[in-house]
Amino acid sequence: MRERLKHLCFSELTPEVDLSTVDVLVVDSVGLLAKLYRLADIAFVGGSFRGSVHNVMEPAAMAKPVIFGPMIQNAHEASLLVDRGGAKLVRTAQALADAITVWLDDADARTIAGDIGKQLIAENLGAVARTLVHLRAYV
Repeated sequence: MRERLKHLCFSELTPEVDLSTVDVLVVDSVGLLAKLYRLADIAFVGGSFRGSVHNVMEPAAMAKPVIFGPMIQNAHEASLLVDRGGAKLVRTAQALADAITVWLDDADARTIAGDIGKQLIAENLGAVARTLVHLRAYV
């Protein structure tokens, strides 16, 4: 039998809540993710089961392994993360649970995946400067 993870929505937090007893914090508030990714072990990026995936580069920049659903057509970087091993694309709730379990059970694999994402970010720094070099010929 699988152990169930204790979860809590961010909107339900009160000063009385002992977060050390919570396994999963579901962030259901806007504007907090960039700061909270630093505290995470793994990031599930929403929007990816309906519509389009949200920003996968924020958790990658924090060296966090990323999980998302199949709707990633709006984010080429999501495909890059999957191809390199810094993220997992899942299609079902069971696949999501399995991906989380694998990374929670293997700290080394989790660290490697997070480092892959951070490396992808580093490789793409300076894109504006590189683009401007090419645009200056037309201005």
